[in-house]
Order: sequence, then C-alpha cells, then structure tokens
Amino acid sequence: EIEMYFLHEIKRNLSKNKKPTVKQEVGPSPEIIAQVIRTVKKRFIKGPIYAKEHARIKDKSFIRPSNSIPNTNFSATAGPKNADDLIRFFKDTLFRDPPIAYIIAIGNRVSELDTCPAGVDFLNYYMKKKSYDVGPYHVTRKHLGGSYVFHHGHEESKPNIFTESEITVSTEGNNQRVGVIGIELKDGSYIDLNIDPNDQKKEILWKIFKISVEHPVFVHCKHGHGRTGHLILTMEILKNYSAIFSSDDPDVITERILEILNNMRQQRPGLVHSTKQITEAIHNAIVLRRHALEKGYEVPIADDEVSYSHRAAYSV
Repeated sequence: EIEMYFLHEIKRNLSKNKKPTVKQEVGPSPEIIAQVIRTVKKRFIKGPIYAKEHARIKDKSFIRPSNSIPNTNFSATAGPKNADDLIRFFKDTLFRDPPIAYIIAIGNRVSELDTCPAGVDFLNYYMKKKSYDVGPYHVTRKHLGGSYVFHHGHEESKPNIFTESEITVSTEGNNQRVGVIGIELKDGSYIDLNIDPNDQKKEILWKIFKISVEHPVFVHCKHGHGRTGHLILTMEILKNYSAIFSSDDPDVITERILEILNNMRQQRPGLVHSTKQITEAIHNAIVLRRHALEKGYEVPIADDEVSYSHRAAYSV
C-alpha cells in the first residue's frame, strides 16, 4: 500500500505544472527528519557489488545496461584506470548516439602525476592538462570555473576541489564536446554540506541536479559504487522531493527513500556503501531544496513519469 501510494503521489506531482517553484512546498520538520535518519540507519543494508543472479560482467564497455540507472538519466561505473581504459571511455561515452552530455568525475586529490595509477588520480585526465593525446584521440580542455578550496568539514569528508571544464575530444575530423564536473572526494566518503562558504558546493550540486533532469549524465568514481551512488541518490531524492515528503509519517518517508535506492540498485547493486552515505544523501537533498527556496530557483522535473514499482531481487 505504501508503494502504491508513493507511485500515486509521484504521478500526481508530475501531472501538475511542470515547473513549480519550491515556494509551493513546505519541508519536513527537524523531528521528522531525525526519525527518518534513525529508521534508515536501522534498515539500510550494504548492497553486494554483484547481484546473486548476475555473473561477473566481462564486458568492459563503459556504457552497458548494467551501468544504466532505471528511470533516470544517470549511468554509473568505475572510472578509467589507464590509457587503454581512457580510450575505451571516450569511445563509449562520446562517440555514440546520443553522446553523454556531462561527466561527473569523483576522485582523490589532483596530484602532479601525469598518469593514473590504479585509478587514484583519474581527475588529472580532465583537470590538469590543457591538451594531450591518447590513442587516436586529441583532447583539449577549456576551464570553466571552480578549482576553489573549501574549508575542511567532517574528518571523513574533505572535498577540497569542485571544478568545471569543457572537454573536446577529436579524431579524424570528428569532434565531440562534453562538460565535466570534477569533485574531489576520497574513497568511501560523502559530500559534506555542513561547511559551505559562499554556498559554492550547493550551487554546483544544484547545477548537477538541473543537468541530470534533462540530459544523459555519466557518474564515476574509482569503483563506481559508494561515492557514485551517494551522489546519484542525493539527486534522485531531490527530484522526487515533493512525493517523498508529502507525508508526515517518518515510516512512509523512509519507505519511499529506500524504494528509490532499490530502483538504483536493480542493475548495479553495490551503489551506496554506508549508512553515512545514505543519511548524508538525505540531508544534502533537504539542504539543497532549502537553498533553492531561499534563492527562488525554479525546480526542474523530469517529463517522464517516475515509477519505482519494480523491486530488485534483494531488499534494502
């Protein structure tokens, strides 16, 4: 009954004005949020990297059904780990129809290394050099903004750099452009919005949210599970905010959030590794919604109706 109610509420909200403003909605009280967080912590189960009924995937393509998040514009995977991976990455994401519009790259601190050992410094592929060659591709980068340093927040979360670039990848007269937003975030961590000078984190996350509603977005970290799942879950809670928080019952709200996570894990069961990653995703979605309210931003809503009625083969 909760599931059907959730689906009904989503359809009802999407059937209204496609561009409502956040001023039409009232957020949950701190008491309700606290109860939701407690319940989510009790019910959260870390998903396996591979579903029991799925064999380990030998296909090394970056774009494949198992990387697609159902009912969303997101694809998720591990990032390129070496030059051969990077060649395949560009081929799979850009030289296809339709090409990926944006890449969200989540990784460790950008170093002085030119290479990408064990996937640790793949942000260098997007951020460090203005141009380079890899295989048949010539890559040029136009810096659009960011690379600012944030104050450290929680010890488990120190995202020092959010940067944005436009990458042009050329081969045999064929040029493809893609926007890249790089987020520095260490393995196993989460985005911390508790300390956010000048609302810089909120602004770039809101931009990711708006892009993800309208365009194909490819998200990757080193493994493509924990940090990647944390970011996508934040965006999906934000997208379905009205339907999720239309109830004052913490159990109903919790069920709706876990249903979203279940949907995300249909093809990629390892998404979101820890209770901190899921609870901070909830917190961040609420903070971003309130930020939009304060700024008077218009809330983009996907044109397609969202349905999370199909449950994965395992439960959350």
